[in-house]
Amino acid sequence: MYAEQQGTSNDNAGYFGGGELSRADQKDRFVARFESELHRLDDADHTLTLWEEENLMGALGAASLDEHDLACGMIEASKRPPSASSTPRRAFHCQPMSLGMLRRRFEQLS
Repeated sequence: MYAEQQGTSNDNAGYFGGGELSRADQKDRFVARFESELHRLDDADHTLTLWEEENLMGALGAASLDEHDLACGMIEASKRPPSASSTPRRAFHCQPMSLGMLRRRFEQLS
């Protein structure tokens, strides 16, 4: 019954440009957004925050499962500041992930 109710609707369609996209188009959109985010962070000479790292790594994980809409949502979430209670402070001994490492993990998906 749930499958009948769910049908082929895409709850994120309005947020991500409207309408259904093929899997290839969803993947292309994810790749473009992730590359754009990497360039934005690189151009700003930005060190990843824990919030950004978790969301971008989550986006890669979602994309590896072909959940490209979820991955795009996580990229967008990484751009917004988290609420004060949603992220713990990074432990002093943990180094933030470098953009180079994030880029290599992204390239492994392709």
